[in-house]
Amino acid sequence: MNMPEPTPTDLDAAAAFYDDAKKKAEEANKPKPVKVRTPVEVARAWKGSPLVHQPTGLARLDDLTGGGPVFGSRWYVLGAPDAGKTLLLLQLAHVLALAGVVVGFLAVDEEADDIVTRLAQRLGHFRRDCESRCDAFVGTLASELEGLGIYLYDAGETIERAGKHLAERAKERGKRSALFIDSVQAVVCDDIIAAKREPSTREIVNANVRAIRACATEHRMFVCATGEMNRAAYRSIDEAEQDDMASGKESGAIEYSARVMLALRRADDGALVAVNVVKNKHGESYVQFHLAVARPTQTLTDAPDPETKDDDDSPEFVRLCACIHQAIIDDPRMNKSGLAAALLEARVKAGGNQTKRDAALKRLVKQGKIKIVPKIEGKPNAGYVLVPIAMVVEPVATNDNANGAHVVGVDLDAHPQGSA
Repeated sequence: MNMPEPTPTDLDAAAAFYDDAKKKAEEANKPKPVKVRTPVEVARAWKGSPLVHQPTGLARLDDLTGGGPVFGSRWYVLGAPDAGKTLLLLQLAHVLALAGVVVGFLAVDEEADDIVTRLAQRLGHFRRDCESRCDAFVGTLASELEGLGIYLYDAGETIERAGKHLAERAKERGKRSALFIDSVQAVVCDDIIAAKREPSTREIVNANVRAIRACATEHRMFVCATGEMNRAAYRSIDEAEQDDMASGKESGAIEYSARVMLALRRADDGALVAVNVVKNKHGESYVQFHLAVARPTQTLTDAPDPETKDDDDSPEFVRLCACIHQAIIDDPRMNKSGLAAALLEARVKAGGNQTKRDAALKRLVKQGKIKIVPKIEGKPNAGYVLVPIAMVVEPVATNDNANGAHVVGVDLDAHPQGSA
């Protein structure tokens, strides 16, 4: 088969392509200067650029973070489904908007109608009014929302595009800005859109975390994103598996990039949200506090930490104590995970409530019926097991237990974690 002779135009195009590729290769291979600064240079760069905290209205959170979020920083709010992540995110957004901050909401897990409904509830309206949507109500709500600088971005927008638009609107008003993202696992960034292959979920989250950091730094805006927890972090009752620092689903990048990371869990059957300050660059970490939930008004308020009470004499709680005691007698040296499984299998009422199980264990310890002991003597990090009091003995010279460990009693009050 005879091939056509190349034309001058073809040869010119090929030469141009080759030259362009050569230039790019040479540019890529050029030695790049090392990016380095001295501490003095860093310190001098601070001049005229103080860190500005924005209060959230939640006293305990503001106290722990030195006055609230800092513009230019990143917060992550992690939790199981229905733990209150979006509720807290929306409250922070509304409070900041009321303070004059220009707020953006990039949500995939929550539709725009749902966000406006939540805002309406926070403004004192009923959910049924948001559903009926009568003209009078719509007019009133629109006028109340008009003064708030809040932008709801389409779920298909990227983090970078939303951040740039928000920064421009804030600059026009001479205000600061804050971008709220729901969630880091669901949104997309420019790198993901430009990817030539289907990225994995982990790659998506890692890319989004990088985009969030770049957006916060470039525009000096506060960025707060929700994130799902790994299932082991909220489904297991074994505290060894509940590592909030590593609980970010699909990525460890979240824990490394966050300036503040909060882990949320339902407490008191949903009446409270337990907030664990897992990482905090502005104050103390691994501090837990509680917020009271008012779902009709979509608000969270500071609440005292619930006390583990031992005055429950209801038939249900008394039976729970008896069932736990019997389960430990039947299977000595079980851990908390084994206890939960046993109660679930026996279909014991309230057996699935961790707070009530812990209260029952504490009562049994006080009554002298059980003790919580180290799984391996002298190694509390190996976990704890539950032992009926008849099996508790003083340390002896020989190790005659199944696992070669002495059975030594541990006071539950001295070791509140008391878990395997």
